[in-house]
Amino acid sequence: MNLKLGLVGLLTCVGVGLGYGWSAPTTVQAATWHTGTPTRARGTWRYRQGKKHYTVRIKKTGLRFVNNGHTGTQGRGARYRYLGDHTYLVKERTAHTKQFRQTTFKLKGGALYVLGRKYRPIAH
Repeated sequence: MNLKLGLVGLLTCVGVGLGYGWSAPTTVQAATWHTGTPTRARGTWRYRQGKKHYTVRIKKTGLRFVNNGHTGTQGRGARYRYLGDHTYLVKERTAHTKQFRQTTFKLKGGALYVLGRKYRPIAH
């Protein structure tokens, strides 16, 4: 009886070992493009240079730039990609002209950097 149990145990161990050895490794890749905008970036951000005010409003669907009170077009259908080092690339269509627009920004130290300007969050 001990011989049969030992033989069954040995064959089970060998079978399991061979099964893991012969199985092909599976590689999983994350999605490169994500829908919407990064959650950390959403909200209203402001940059002041003297009397001029620049504002970026980031919603889930897109971005809107407001320069000194002049409102730009709202983006629609945004998709974003993480480029590394806290940097994101957002692609979206403008609401009126339906043209594609790309914006690259960086989120670091509680600030949003767009085109070399350091935007600070506005509390609501």
